[in-house]
Amino acid sequence: MQVICMNETGGRYVLADLCVLSFILAQTFQAFAYWFWIPNSHGPQDDLLIYLLRVDQIRALLVMGTILLLIVPYTVIALRYRKVAPIASLLGLIFGAAFIGFEMSARSIDFFVVGQHCAHQLESAAASADREAILRQFSMWNDLMLGWNFPLRFVVLPGVMHICRRNLKRKGRLV
Repeated sequence: MQVICMNETGGRYVLADLCVLSFILAQTFQAFAYWFWIPNSHGPQDDLLIYLLRVDQIRALLVMGTILLLIVPYTVIALRYRKVAPIASLLGLIFGAAFIGFEMSARSIDFFVVGQHCAHQLESAAASADREAILRQFSMWNDLMLGWNFPLRFVVLPGVMHICRRNLKRKGRLV
């Protein structure tokens, strides 16, 4: 029976590792996409039209999908420490899930509303006034995202701190 539990636990760790690896690979692809395939922007209009590039759409979906996968390692870590540190485990999972939720909401709006709707509107707008209005909306979105980044970054910090706190308390013991 102990062997079965160990294999199940080992399988969870492998799955968590694969999810983290997927996230890192997506971040690496994103960096390469910005370096090699996505052109440098020369203003807000270029920024918005970049959303229409296939490589940017692939990049956005890949990063979004792998952020969603991060729930697996948060869950595996919370399950590992649930008996010895139930509050830290729960808080780590809650804050990790909150980070994923906030990040997914921001990226979903960015991809589906800004990238798919506003960028196409800008591309097809004939009148200069229409283009200006779309670019003002896009500028507002960018300003909103600057404000959204604080709670997003703030919520991931407690999750990571609770996980690190538990690991530091182990002092070499396998829990």
